[in-house]
Amino acid sequence: MENLSIMYVLVIKGDLWFYISILADLLGIFLIIVQHCAIQNNFLIRLKEVSIFYEFTFLFSLIFWGLKLIYFLEIDFLLISITTVIFLYNFLLNIFLKHKKIPSLNLKKPDFKDYKNGEINLGTILYNREILRQFKLNIEDLKRHIIIYGQTGTGKTTFLNNFLHHFEKIYPNIHFILFEFKGEYGDLMKDIKSINVIRPGLNFFFNPFDNDIFPKENYVEILFDALKSCQIIESNSDFSPQMEKVLIDALRIVCSDKNKQSWEYFFKILDSYAKKNKNNIPQLNQTIISITNRLRRYYDGPLKSLFDFSLKTKKISDLLKQNYIIDLGSILNLGGSKEDVIFFANLVLKWIWEYNMKKKPTNELEHLTIFEDASYIASKKMLETTKISTYLEDIAMLLRGKGEALITLTTTLDISKNIIRNSGSKFFFKFNEKNEDVIHFLGFRSNIPLKTNELTTGYCLAKIDSIPDAFLLKIRNTNKKKKLKRKTKNLKKKDDLKIIKKSEESKKIKENDLIEKKHILGSTSLKFINDRIQNMLKIAENLIKQKKYDQCVKKVFLAYKELIMKYRNFIKIPEFTTIANFYEKLKMDFYWKYSILCKNTLFYIKLRENYKKTKKITLNEASMSLDKLKIIFYKFQELANNNLKNNHEKNEGTNMCNQEFKSEKNNCGYNVNLYYFHRIIGPELFHQIGSTSFSENMNTQIPKYMDINMGEMNVSIENFCFYINIFEIESQWARGNKELLEFVIFYDQEKLSEKDISKKIKNLARSFVSKLKSINSLYFAFYIDDSEKLKGNREKITKEAKLLKKELLEFYQIINKSNFTRNPIKIKKEFEHGNLFPIFMKIENEIQKLLIKENSHTN
Repeated sequence: MENLSIMYVLVIKGDLWFYISILADLLGIFLIIVQHCAIQNNFLIRLKEVSIFYEFTFLFSLIFWGLKLIYFLEIDFLLISITTVIFLYNFLLNIFLKHKKIPSLNLKKPDFKDYKNGEINLGTILYNREILRQFKLNIEDLKRHIIIYGQTGTGKTTFLNNFLHHFEKIYPNIHFILFEFKGEYGDLMKDIKSINVIRPGLNFFFNPFDNDIFPKENYVEILFDALKSCQIIESNSDFSPQMEKVLIDALRIVCSDKNKQSWEYFFKILDSYAKKNKNNIPQLNQTIISITNRLRRYYDGPLKSLFDFSLKTKKISDLLKQNYIIDLGSILNLGGSKEDVIFFANLVLKWIWEYNMKKKPTNELEHLTIFEDASYIASKKMLETTKISTYLEDIAMLLRGKGEALITLTTTLDISKNIIRNSGSKFFFKFNEKNEDVIHFLGFRSNIPLKTNELTTGYCLAKIDSIPDAFLLKIRNTNKKKKLKRKTKNLKKKDDLKIIKKSEESKKIKENDLIEKKHILGSTSLKFINDRIQNMLKIAENLIKQKKYDQCVKKVFLAYKELIMKYRNFIKIPEFTTIANFYEKLKMDFYWKYSILCKNTLFYIKLRENYKKTKKITLNEASMSLDKLKIIFYKFQELANNNLKNNHEKNEGTNMCNQEFKSEKNNCGYNVNLYYFHRIIGPELFHQIGSTSFSENMNTQIPKYMDINMGEMNVSIENFCFYINIFEIESQWARGNKELLEFVIFYDQEKLSEKDISKKIKNLARSFVSKLKSINSLYFAFYIDDSEKLKGNREKITKEAKLLKKELLEFYQIINKSNFTRNPIKIKKEFEHGNLFPIFMKIENEIQKLLIKENSHTN
């Protein structure tokens, strides 16, 4: 009986624990659903309010698991595993939510009853180290402007990146302009394809005298205000009312004539103004000198490349019609200063102001202006000096009713108070300033003890006008794993596309091969291709008659390429590859200027063309073609021998040959330039060797590459090919202890037959650059025009400048000798000794074999 009672109790208990385990599992599943909804779907529920489920699940899971293990080892373990997994999930999630790094700021619990949830997800709201809900900004709060404040590296840029990702997807028709300095929005540009990047002076040039959307009568004052804002023209005794009058009068004349708008015309106006008003205005010449000095860096300094006065110049108003990132750092890279950045930024902001002022009042958001590091353009010091409001302030205070919103990023609150106070949404990240100087902007009293020093990277204090109290926000960060998955997916897609393309290409190649076989058998399309080649050859023959040999060779090469592209099957035949190799050797060994080479090349291509039509050509006809080729070879040998015999006499043929060679050496060779970066002026030419001179366009374009990248590059401008090598040398006088140099080799394509700078010349250039780098005292040479440095170092500077010019001259002679290693006399000697005729005889035998094969195959 005792045994039965014990068993009875155990069975009852077993059933009881069985039902309790099921209940624990159900509660655990319910808890997972609640937690997921609380985090993802913004249910108004706090995890702390359901934290009893943690203890309940934990207790039931632990007891059930222990009792099962002790008493019922033989019973199903599936329930144990389910309960344990649920328990571990809840336990680990609780630890994650109560992470020690989450700041505890002693904030009041925010009230979201009256807040209308928006669509722009900015992050998660936390209270007492627990999640309350997701925060989604609505469009109404965005209209009231945003300020984002915090020290460097605390998450401001990540916050803005996330905001723009969501904003562009939700509101694709609302455009924005982002002013930035550091180029930190690379990921944003990859994800948002509608963004265009503007780099002033590199891919964006404008005409400062073009009134664009402004009335002509008002634009002069606008331009004058822009110059004032960057402190080029200051309202003090240094800049007199007389200077102001002269400058405005000159600007008015230049701006009125669209066909003559340029700095040159501006200074002509000043000169004529001085002549006319010489007797009426005292000290007018000094006034004009002071104006030109203040504007010097715009017309003759590093910022000269920022302006373009052609009719095709881009207009600033175009920037308001799409999404743009304006990289103001490019102005600094050009050699500009902070004042130059302010000048350009103020011009664009003024356009935004004027464009909006012309619109009717509206309640809809139509455009967004974002300015990173606003202390550059709206600091207190600047406001004190100019005594007028900046355009950034004007946008914050007056343009909300015109559909314009402003987002300001700043690392300091030493900016205009109007911008801070007129921003309806404030996001303050970790800062170093005193609490009492900051927290009153968030609606706190100065005596409230907030632990703002606990703010870490990725967390900020947020204050929204439509929410009464400030709250702690954990900013949304793009998941790295998701990014990696996206990248791998994209890579797979690309690989799949490549495979598909390759398969399609292979199919096309097979189809082309079949078509080519049909061509060989004499299809109608072969006739069309041959007609095209025949036309090319006729044009080439006419060019020979006109003695335009360089153009002739180009036409012949095009015909040669056409044959190779259309008849791939012939390349597989070994005898035919022998002929092709001979053609390449012919091209390399003979000086291209001789007309006989052109005729020989033309005849060779004709022979090759006839050979392709093997069904229509007989052995006798092929032999006749070979005989004609022999005759041309003998003629060429005879010409070479005659020139060799009369080498020392003043024969017409020899003189012609030598004159051609000399003229090619003088006019068709490589030219060498060396530029250095002047600390005030910018890129400056140090020395130039060669007979070819630059056009104005080339003079401005080539030095610009110093501002792009270090290293080598090949460039083609007009009819010239350029090899450019940008490098640095050690210097004790330059900024950063390094001088920036640009070494340029170029030639005229019309005079030199090469398609590009040869590898041999490039290798010589590289060794020359490394040689320059090894000269420790080389930097002295680039201060030959610096009067201050010359005072105590004249001998050293002049000595190094002479040595550098000597090195450049030697390099110039080397590359031009290497370009003409095959002179006519050597070629004539080779013909005299018959070095090339064994090659020709070998080709003749190969062609005979191939023709016999073809005839036997047809028979």
